[in-house]
Amino acid sequence: MSDPEKIEKVPEPILVVDDDQMMVELVSELFRNLGYSEIKTATDGEEAWKIVKERECRFVVIDWKLPKIPGYIIFNRIRQDEELSRMPMLVMSGMLTKADFALLEEYPFTHFLQKPFTQVLLEEMLEEIISETGWHQSQEQNIIQFMELLNSNDHKKAFNGLQAVIAGAKRKVALTLIAARLFRKKGFFAEAETLLAQLLKASPNCMQAISELGKLYLSTKRFDEAGKLLQAAQAYSPKNIERLCMIGEAKLHESEVEEAKTCFEEALDLDPDALSAKQGMTVVENTKSFFDHTPESSNISYSFGSLMNSVGISLVRGGRIAEGIAQYEAALKFIHAKEVIARLSFNVGLAYLRWNKPDDARKWFEKSLAESEGKFQKAKNYLSSKKMDSSASVSDLETDLGEAENL
Repeated sequence: MSDPEKIEKVPEPILVVDDDQMMVELVSELFRNLGYSEIKTATDGEEAWKIVKERECRFVVIDWKLPKIPGYIIFNRIRQDEELSRMPMLVMSGMLTKADFALLEEYPFTHFLQKPFTQVLLEEMLEEIISETGWHQSQEQNIIQFMELLNSNDHKKAFNGLQAVIAGAKRKVALTLIAARLFRKKGFFAEAETLLAQLLKASPNCMQAISELGKLYLSTKRFDEAGKLLQAAQAYSPKNIERLCMIGEAKLHESEVEEAKTCFEEALDLDPDALSAKQGMTVVENTKSFFDHTPESSNISYSFGSLMNSVGISLVRGGRIAEGIAQYEAALKFIHAKEVIARLSFNVGLAYLRWNKPDDARKWFEKSLAESEGKFQKAKNYLSSKKMDSSASVSDLETDLGEAENL
């Protein structure tokens, strides 16, 4: 066995979670034997999630069957959180279903150990986790360098070079997924789609690739394609809460409100506190109420952004400011176009001003300006003038809110 003082370590603090206190103590002792000292413990999912949510751990070892909040819910929450999604996780269990394994296989930085296990098996698994994490970090840096070349005049040559690197890689699937994710986030949609199409041609059932392609379709407003693709994947792996909410998002953009509601309800059946699903239900219920109270609006063809703005305006102008703000904040979860985000964020700022909360208003005007890359003049005006005073006239706010209605 390797000397604990010499082996590379997984990040600490480590969180060990199991409903069996003896198992918690045993696993904690195994880690101490391997040279780890910063170990936190929990015996139920609620306690574990509090530690994770407050960013008090960097590596999670978790049982799947937990009281209060099951392990699969904590797993889903971690993998949906942008800041936490890359945190390594080791799932330990004696009983997993096919759906459980399908969920675990969808995400990197995720490993499984069958209970009971020895210190030797744990050490081997930790070395795998260390290797995977280091490899991902180095490959991401390489992909970023290729992305910088894509901004040059020799775009095609740079992309062909990346494809050649992927073709010769030992971990083709993982490298393709890293590249596609980074490309999508930076707006290289065509390149990301090309890579994912090549991967799915070779591995048509790769759930990670299917979900990533679904995200790309959402980002490029191909909502019908996104919905169909993601629904097929959900049938194979039904416990993926993030993907259920993505399907709901696609349905919202297609004006299929009842279908969207069904998706968000299914997500809430899995996790009653799933934030994206709650936000989706807020949008669904407010949209239905808007059409019920303004039946003439059902004859108008809205873009999704315009509809969300009209719903928010209706609530704010009706004096239901807190509900209007909640509507805007929920809608922003399902909007990707920066211009629309900038204008809706501006309207949140206006709503906070009407609520006599200038500090909150300033934060949203700053967000609006940032999303527009400094171009949205109205946000500039409010940040630099007396309009930031909470005593700004109601008519002034009404005018600015109304002018942003048709996105």
